[in-house]
Parts: sequence; C-alpha cells; structure tokens
Amino acid sequence: MKNKTIVLLALACFIMLPTLVSAADLPDQKPGLYINKEYRFSVAYPESWQPGTLLPGEVLRAANTNMYSLPVITAAISDQKKGASLDPKVFIESAKKAEPGSDGYKVVGQEDLTLNDGTPAKVFTYEWTWSDGFTELVTGALITIKNGKYFSSTATTIVGGETSPEKLVEMVKGWKFY
Repeated sequence: MKNKTIVLLALACFIMLPTLVSAADLPDQKPGLYINKEYRFSVAYPESWQPGTLLPGEVLRAANTNMYSLPVITAAISDQKKGASLDPKVFIESAKKAEPGSDGYKVVGQEDLTLNDGTPAKVFTYEWTWSDGFTELVTGALITIKNGKYFSSTATTIVGGETSPEKLVEMVKGWKFY
C-alpha cells in the first residue's frame, strides 16, 4: 500500500507539473513587446516602432519611424564581469567604448528600483554628445544583474525632443522578468 501511495503521489505531481509551469509562462509575443525566452524577460515599447539592426550584445533595438529613428530603445545581455555592480558610471564607461568619439557623459538623475520579481536594479538618466561632436542626446537606462548575467535597457532621444527624459525612464522601467 505504501509503494502504491508513493507512485500515485509521484504521478499526481507529474500530471500537475505542466499546470505549474504554464502559470509562469511568458506573455504572448505582440507588436511593441519584446520577449526573451532564454532569459525569461520582456521589454515593452510603442507598437508603431520598428525593429532595427542589432549592435553587439543587443537582443532588442526598436525605433520610432521618423526620419531620425528617435527615440530608440535597446536591450542587451552580457556575462557578469568580476566586480560588476549597479553603478551608472561603470555602465557609462562601456557606453563610451561602444560609441567611439562620443563624449560629455553626465548622469543627471538616478534611483534604485526593485523589479517585478524582486531583482534589484538601477534606473538613471544621462546626457551625452554623439560622435558627430554636436548632437546632444539624453538616455534613460536600466541596469540589473541576475544569474550571472548583466542586463541593460536604454531609451535615447535628442535633448529637448518630444520625448521627455522622464518618459525615457518610464519606458526602460517596463522591464519584467518571468
């Protein structure tokens, strides 16, 4: 009788497992919602924006369809490097390397954030000058570390453009883990 109970219990768990897994399923793919199945996260952006050519490390790049393709939102993943932290200055050093010739990087606001699953993150805004030497840009950024990976999302536009820095930050705060 004891063995029969154990078998029935194991069978019940096996039958219930798909139900438990499906409860944590990712949302459905739709315009304006990037879903990363491997690392189980999503990033929302305006439905009318179009995907663009990814740069190294990026998994998402989508932009407004205007002539300047701004604002633009990105999401990137990399391995967590030794000593990695949620320090905006460390992130900006990487941004400088990714955009040779750019300069004038200045953090203008930041806040600690806890994502929907309890993961700590940092959200910040920074201004910088494009590599052409005169185009002033503003970026809202989110950085977080989870399971040995460093995740980031940025939303960038021209300083003084239609999209405010607060709206850029609101966009990157839409990051969700599942």
